Amino acid sequence: MSSGSFLARLLPRSLLLQSVLLLAVALGATTLVISSYFWERFREQFKGELNKRGKAMVQILEKHTDLRLAVSLSDTARAQPLVTSLAKSDEDIRYLAVLGADRHVIAVAPEKGAIELEAALSRHFSDPEEDTLLRFTRVLEGDAGDAGGELDFNAGPSGRQPLGYIVLALSPVRSQRRLFVQTLASVAATGLLELAFFILYFRWVTRRLDHMVRFAEVAAEGDLSQSLDEDVQDELGRLAAALQSMVRRTGGVIAQLVEANGSLSEVSAKLLGTASQNASNASLQAATSAEVGEAVSRLREGFRTALGKAEQVIELARRSEQSSGAGAGAVRDSVSHMQQVRGQVLAISEQMGRLVSRSDEMETIVVSAGEIAEQSHMLSINASIEAARAGQQGAGFSAVAQEVGSLADQSRKATHTVKALLGHMAKAISETQQKIEEGNQGANAGAQVASAAGEAIGHLAEAIAASSRAATEIAASTRQQSEGVDQIWKSTERLNAASQETASGTRLIEKAAEDLARLAAQMGEVVAWYKVRPR
Repeated sequence: MSSGSFLARLLPRSLLLQSVLLLAVALGATTLVISSYFWERFREQFKGELNKRGKAMVQILEKHTDLRLAVSLSDTARAQPLVTSLAKSDEDIRYLAVLGADRHVIAVAPEKGAIELEAALSRHFSDPEEDTLLRFTRVLEGDAGDAGGELDFNAGPSGRQPLGYIVLALSPVRSQRRLFVQTLASVAATGLLELAFFILYFRWVTRRLDHMVRFAEVAAEGDLSQSLDEDVQDELGRLAAALQSMVRRTGGVIAQLVEANGSLSEVSAKLLGTASQNASNASLQAATSAEVGEAVSRLREGFRTALGKAEQVIELARRSEQSSGAGAGAVRDSVSHMQQVRGQVLAISEQMGRLVSRSDEMETIVVSAGEIAEQSHMLSINASIEAARAGQQGAGFSAVAQEVGSLADQSRKATHTVKALLGHMAKAISETQQKIEEGNQGANAGAQVASAAGEAIGHLAEAIAASSRAATEIAASTRQQSEGVDQIWKSTERLNAASQETASGTRLIEKAAEDLARLAAQMGEVVAWYKVRPR
């Protein structure tokens, strides 16, 4: 367990109670230290003053006339009241006694037992430093006329003789205890005054802190419309100003976020609508491109079939030309073969007619694809404009819009190419039809000649040769047309791929617009939690 957590559990939760507790502990420790210091310092001083007081007291008693008379007469009745009243007047007197010249007790206060008094007097004269009592002894000396005028031959040179003794013992315990209590009371009173002043000051500080805490709690709950008034320019005043400034700036940021969220919601809604429309158009364009691809694929297969038929015609014409010299018997075979050639030519003519119809349909489809590509290009321009309005958040949409525009340009170029190829193919088909018609006429003429007479074999051979050449030309034209159709088919495949990419890009734009709208809604929920001042 760390010291911080230990103190957190030990101290109360109120900052005021913590300060009062710590201050009380500090004052208690200070009181003990100061009291001990002053006690040691004043005890010696008090002991010296008590010593002076004891000496002055025995000097006064020495000069007391009634006491001297009572001692000289050994009059206990006269001396005892004086000693008793004096002992009662000073609580520091442990005992006060008046002794005769032979140290017999004349008066003592407070009164003690004989054994206790004898022990006390023995210690008094034998070892005055034995215990904590301050002992004083004063010899009462008298003149020659004292005690009835009797002479004392043992008197000193001064002519004075001892009348008795005054013994005094002072105990500093009570006075020291009283002094200690007074010192402790003074220090405690001073500490209590300081504690009261500190509590009043700290209560003022805690009220200011409580006001700031309530202000911060209200701000933490989302209410940024409150104000914090603090007139004192100290550390707490600067803290209050910092809190007020922080809340004010936060409220300004929230207000800006509210405005930005409104603009973002509007832009995201417009962008989502545009993206949805682009996605629908791109899907339609992709479907149209797929249909064009299928039509071109069927046209390609038709041209391949026509090319095979033309090769067959060439082969038949070659064989007919070889067999034309066989004679009249071969004429009938030639007529029969010419009939077959005529049927095949008619079939080719019909296929060419269908090819022309398919070519017209394909041209219509290509025109539609060009219009769709143009619409995609315009939609990409609109998406770029909306992304530029969105600023940094629309940078991704701008890139996608540029890609869509690029794909639309490619689609337009591909449709132009397909349209040109369809024009060439239509021209080639027209020429092929003309050749087929000529071949058909030649075949009819050959059939008429063959059926009319066998002598027209020479003419028939020429007709067969002409038919062979026409079939060769038809095959060559059909081969060219087949190659053109292959190019158209490849272009439609590229157009279909571009349309698929365009549709995928628009779907990405639509998804990004949906994400942007969802983020705008979430931001609206966040900023709606705050309450700010109206501007």
